[in-house]
Amino acid sequence: MVFDTEFGPAAVIMVGALIVGSMQTVWMDQPYRSRQISDITPAQTIKLDKGTDLGRFQMGSTVILLMPGQVEWSNLTNKEIMMGHLLGRLRKA
Repeated sequence: MVFDTEFGPAAVIMVGALIVGSMQTVWMDQPYRSRQISDITPAQTIKLDKGTDLGRFQMGSTVILLMPGQVEWSNLTNKEIMMGHLLGRLRKA
């Protein structure tokens, strides 16, 4: 998925592991199980507010996030990371 952000274009890549049953985004009625990328292209423009749920894996997996600019990472060494914790701040390039 490619999004326009205040920093520039950002890509979110949902990677399904071997036992992941499906992936689902907030704009799809049904979980995504097809190998056809064109099957998940939404017809409408999607706007997500900060902190809004984007989607989920049915069994868990990995997300790759590609952002423009530079990241100022938070110091998370030896700390438990929970949903909603700040991982870093993006600075405009």
